[in-house]
Amino acid sequence: EPWLDVDGKRIWSWPRIYIYTVIDSQWFESFMAVIIVCNIGLIVMETDLEAKCYPAFIDDRDLCPHAEAKSEPWIKTINMILLVGYTLEMVVRAYVERDVYLKNMWNILDLTIVVAGWLGQIMTGFINVSFLRFFRIARLARALRVFIAFRELYLLLAGFLSALRTIAWGTAMMFGMLLLWGILFVEFVHPINSGITYEDCERCGRGLSDVQSAVMTLFQTVIAGDSWGAINVPVLEQAPWTAGLIVTATVTISLGLTNLILAVIVERAAEARERDVEEKLKQKQKENDNQKAHLFRICLELDCDGSGTLDVHELLDAFDTHENFRNTLQMMDIQKEELRAVFKVLDKDGSGDVDYKEFCSELHMIKNRDTRTMLTFLKLGVSEVTEKVEALALQCGQAFEEFKDTVQASQYNSKLLASIDERLSRLESEGENIKTDACRKEGCCSSAADGAAIKSEVLGLGLGVGLSPDGGPVAPPKPNEDRVPSTDMVLGDLK
Repeated sequence: EPWLDVDGKRIWSWPRIYIYTVIDSQWFESFMAVIIVCNIGLIVMETDLEAKCYPAFIDDRDLCPHAEAKSEPWIKTINMILLVGYTLEMVVRAYVERDVYLKNMWNILDLTIVVAGWLGQIMTGFINVSFLRFFRIARLARALRVFIAFRELYLLLAGFLSALRTIAWGTAMMFGMLLLWGILFVEFVHPINSGITYEDCERCGRGLSDVQSAVMTLFQTVIAGDSWGAINVPVLEQAPWTAGLIVTATVTISLGLTNLILAVIVERAAEARERDVEEKLKQKQKENDNQKAHLFRICLELDCDGSGTLDVHELLDAFDTHENFRNTLQMMDIQKEELRAVFKVLDKDGSGDVDYKEFCSELHMIKNRDTRTMLTFLKLGVSEVTEKVEALALQCGQAFEEFKDTVQASQYNSKLLASIDERLSRLESEGENIKTDACRKEGCCSSAADGAAIKSEVLGLGLGVGLSPDGGPVAPPKPNEDRVPSTDMVLGDLK
């Protein structure tokens, strides 16, 4: 609504809103149309009274008793009342519309007519009365306001105004063709026509005497269709060979050019109707308001508990019991099984219920949104989802590569640990063998403590950590900083 800002807050005063709803209503336009029609009737009466001044007062019109409706003073009184009424309407519209008032063509027309009317009233005693005819004729333009009160008349007026340019060019082309055929008729037909005696037609003998007369004759007979045979038939009887010229002129002008101009005019009017975005928006807004009001009445009937909101259970019950509601949903190809999904779409805030305004707006949008528009939004949504999926896939790929590197490193470490464990086992086994050989040679390895000591030595050499006879760790010997022990070195030391 024009009295609300983008956030839905009221920015107009209540009197301004009330006046706007009045002057923007259909009944107010119809009322003004009736007033304008009555005003046109007064203009007709004034014109008829003016006509009585001729020819008696043709030289001194000011002396005529019927001039300026002197014989009917009530006409001037009613005209003044109407002028005041038009002025008030203009002031009220300017108060409501304000900065957008002069952006409307009809408002500019009203302003021009009102100003011309007041100028006529002011200058009545100062200038020639004949000049005031301009202001009286200007009042006829107010009749155009009737066209905006009724859609059919408005479409006719819009089509006519849009076709004016086509009509002008068509008229120019028509007279150009009449001029061409007029020259040919003067050259070939006039010599024959000048020798024919016309008893009942004074003009027929000179109808083709010059190009201007020939053009007027062709317009009268071919375009207007008046007395086509008055000249053509006697000429054809006198000289039958002229039939080709006369018939060709009639066909090209009457059947060809005029019908072509008519077709172009109709096409231009149709294009103007398609381009009339303002009227389309007005009609669409009117239809939308009526449909929303219908949906709101359905909401009132569906709200069993009077809470001002609707939940999914009320909607499901209404689908079975409320025929109007069921028909509305079926027109949108929504069945009862799909009603829960629709409710989730309508319940944007996830509260579990929807208020009347939310329900009417969303359901109306679903019902009336153009298919191509919905497909466009759907394509946009799919594109956004695709972009997010591609970005997620890229992140997953990077994470997978990092995980793969981690797994490979873990496998390498596992193999390394297995290799170390295998070498330690071999070292332990070789240490046991050495111990056994030493005991055999020296006979000093008969106790378990001796075996543990040798084992500690072997492991200490392999790991760099000594073990005490009871299995506990001892401080390792200080390694040679220039020599890093390896498995082979350990085996050499043991040997």
